[in-house]
Amino acid sequence: SINVAPLNAMPSFSLSNGGLVLGSEDSGEVELPFAADLSPGEPAADQGQTLSWNVTGYTNAALFLTPPRLVARGGVGYVAFAPAPDAFGESVITCELLDSGGTLRVALDKGSDTPTLSEKGSDRTPPTSFVLRVQGRNDPPSFTMRDVKVEADAGPIVVYPFAVGMSTGPSTEQDQTWRFELARVLNAGSFWGAEAFFAQPPKMSPNGTLEFTVGARVSGTVRVTFAMVDSGPSDLLAGDRNSHEET
Repeated sequence: SINVAPLNAMPSFSLSNGGLVLGSEDSGEVELPFAADLSPGEPAADQGQTLSWNVTGYTNAALFLTPPRLVARGGVGYVAFAPAPDAFGESVITCELLDSGGTLRVALDKGSDTPTLSEKGSDRTPPTSFVLRVQGRNDPPSFTMRDVKVEADAGPIVVYPFAVGMSTGPSTEQDQTWRFELARVLNAGSFWGAEAFFAQPPKMSPNGTLEFTVGARVSGTVRVTFAMVDSGPSDLLAGDRNSHEET
């Protein structure tokens, strides 16, 4: 008897979100969907085949700490990657979807000493590209402060430098400006309330100069917290932070 096996049909898929995948700066290792409707082919004979991806190339290699890897699971295609620290931008990833059906090689001119072989059936899609966009986030600024000791009834005080090491974030954020805001003043075990320690509350200029006026006839310790606020966006849900506190 002669058994005529069906040819392997080409697998198929569709790109999600118009071929655009959105990631986030400093996210660490993530796995994001980029394709849907993965199928090994229409004939029933193809439905038991397994699917896998082949990445044929990608641009902007500096965007990645670990290069993009594609996963086929549950009819969905995922791109797994880790962005490089403080890196953002776009990469165009080109890939093929493969099934396990293979192809059939057929001799077209059997009478020839060197017959021409032809691949029948298809176990992969044509190369398809999608865009992975790693969106930038605003990193929180940073600074340090030192302790200050003053005499009771000292009156107006100016301390420079009080805050040092001011930074708005990585090199991509060095054009941001900043300001200092008084966040809170807490009593650290003294008899007087925190508000009694200052005739004029503490304030700090962008260059780290601290100014305040000591209250009359008080002594003890208070904890003063300043927030450094930069001019970048602030959206905690999106991962943006434009402030940092020190006490």
